[in-house]
Amino acid sequence: MTIRPNQIANAALDNPTRDRWFNPAAFTAPTPGFFGSSAKGVIIGPNLIALGGSVQKFISLGENKSLRFEILTNNWPNHPNYNQPAANISNAASVGVISAQSLDGIKQDDSGPRRILLQLRFEF
Repeated sequence: MTIRPNQIANAALDNPTRDRWFNPAAFTAPTPGFFGSSAKGVIIGPNLIALGGSVQKFISLGENKSLRFEILTNNWPNHPNYNQPAANISNAASVGVISAQSLDGIKQDDSGPRRILLQLRFEF
């Protein structure tokens, strides 16, 4: 069961880092028997940057035949995209720490590391 904490100060930092993304001292455990005062969405995680693109070249091979060469990329600047920070205030050692990068790696438009896909297609 998730227990919402009490918010006693602004959790945002002027210069957040991966080791301290928000101020964990801004939260305390709720009074027993009550829900905490913290609202949903008071901690804003890191930005996601995932630029992609594609280039196609069609080559005619006759009346009804063609060849298509295509290059697809995702995250072509290879910008690191980080996961959300740990937010469990009962674990003081890891609260506010971003411990991993986003490594989806499942579909072409994910936010993981740079990927380049080359395709060659014969159409008739």
